[in-house]
Amino acid sequence: MRQRIGAVLAPAMFALILMLPMAGLSPPAHRLAAVLAVVVVLWVTEALPLPVTALLGAAVCVVLGVAPAKEVFAPFADPLMFLFIGAFILARAIFLHGLDRRLAYAVLGLPWVGARPSRILLAFGAVTAMISAWISNTATTAMMFGIGLSILTALRAPGAGAAIEPRYATGLMLMTSFAASIGGLATPVGTPPNVIGLGFIRSLVGVEISFFR
Repeated sequence: MRQRIGAVLAPAMFALILMLPMAGLSPPAHRLAAVLAVVVVLWVTEALPLPVTALLGAAVCVVLGVAPAKEVFAPFADPLMFLFIGAFILARAIFLHGLDRRLAYAVLGLPWVGARPSRILLAFGAVTAMISAWISNTATTAMMFGIGLSILTALRAPGAGAAIEPRYATGLMLMTSFAASIGGLATPVGTPPNVIGLGFIRSLVGVEISFFR
């Protein structure tokens, strides 16, 4: 039902905004506002797949003469876009080969780590931050969340020898999101806002920040 509503509402919003008088906008800006409304409706209702909606908005801008094709599609060839693509390929390879889980279980399986719950908590956060520095925060949190639940299940087992307080379980789950957010600040590919921020700094301030800087 939501998709059907979006399929009807998107062209209706486009026609409505084009017909509304907007004296403060130039004709290209007026047409751009109509395209923006269509894209927002399609994104919210998911009447079309999100990538299709994004490309459709840019293509319609060219067709309506909002800007030349070279200007509209120039950001798609930005070096930061290829950095995005490389990060996604790296993350996919890590997931397919289970490197993230191997690293997590290897660190959590160290004798001095598994001796006390407090050490498990710190090691869990360190591993989460380390992984999140190279792949998406959301993907890291989703992966480490399952590992955290497995750890709690093991600690609560009858033969574990210690009772786990509910506060510890809450802290371990919160460590997943907090550590992923902190680790995502370590590298430009740790989270998409890093790359977007570097792009703004380069275009607005004229400062080029390299990967390791």
